[in-house]
Amino acid sequence: MTSLAGDTGKRRIFLAWRDIALGFGQWWLWGRLGLQDIKMRYRGSALGPFWITLSLALTVGALGVLYSRLNHLEISNYLPFLCLGLLGWTFISTVMNESCTVFIVGGATLKQTRIPFVSYVLQVVWRNVLIFMHNILVYVALAAYLGLWPGWYLFISVLGFALIFLNAVWVGLLLGLLSSRFRDVPLIISSLLQLSFFVTPILWGPAQIGFSGQSIYLLLNPFYVFLTVFRDPLLGQIPGPLLWGELLAITVVGWGVAFLLFARYRGRITYWI
Repeated sequence: MTSLAGDTGKRRIFLAWRDIALGFGQWWLWGRLGLQDIKMRYRGSALGPFWITLSLALTVGALGVLYSRLNHLEISNYLPFLCLGLLGWTFISTVMNESCTVFIVGGATLKQTRIPFVSYVLQVVWRNVLIFMHNILVYVALAAYLGLWPGWYLFISVLGFALIFLNAVWVGLLLGLLSSRFRDVPLIISSLLQLSFFVTPILWGPAQIGFSGQSIYLLLNPFYVFLTVFRDPLLGQIPGPLLWGELLAITVVGWGVAFLLFARYRGRITYWI
């Protein structure tokens, strides 16, 4: 009996690992599907996904002028900070919201094909990466206007975003799994994100409220860690080793928890949806 249970557990782990490996290996599949999603969403539109870019530019301009004057900040310093914060937050929050329904929306396809579950999550993440690449043009235009150039710090920012991408996959897998079983999860995540937006340094900087970048209040907020490793290098600052250490810890622990739950309940997803 114990041997049978052990064999079942090993098989679950093997199937979960194979699903993840095949999912990442089929980059051509979720890459094309993510691109197709954007084409279908904006079919017939004059600007396509650039409508989101235009909306972001207007938001950055309006909030930048308003908050810089309210808080007596130098607008040339505040605008890049705000722009990069909104860029990172839009990517993270959209991935989390869309991941909650990734298996529910793809339920019909899931029951008829053998596409790895992870491929559906990667499709969502990649679709938002493509939108992010459109939106980054707002920062590029702003940096050109203000004469900003991060130099080799740009590569540190790219590394930070790569780790955000890696974390987005396990977060999407975990939220997709939990939301398939508990339909209240999407509502909880939506409410959590609304609150997190205001307590995360996006509209405001740590120095404005007397916090240092290593404040325990900020370090307990994973959204701050994600945004900082991507944003600070583009502002000419290198995130401290404590932030990198916490990000790596979140990555390892997050993937560990997501993998164990995925291995345990992977076979039930199609029944839940």
